Amino acid sequence: MMTCDASSARSSPAHVGSHQTGNNMVIAVIVFFVALFIVIAATHRAVNRRADKQLRKQFDAQGKDSETSRKSMRDSGYDV
Repeated sequence: MMTCDASSARSSPAHVGSHQTGNNMVIAVIVFFVALFIVIAATHRAVNRRADKQLRKQFDAQGKDSETSRKSMRDSGYDV
């Protein structure tokens, strides 16, 4: 007659499989959030570059008087 106690249940294949599935789910969630962060960072960078490009165009159109505006924007952290 075979008895099943707690120690033999831990090593059963069904229990090990469910633990691995849980680990796979955690890894999938982590990968999802890392990918989401990368997409947000890339989008933010693209938006900033587009805004900087538009400001440069605007300042170039203003001509010689735009140097004060450019200096003010550079001091504020923009790349113009």
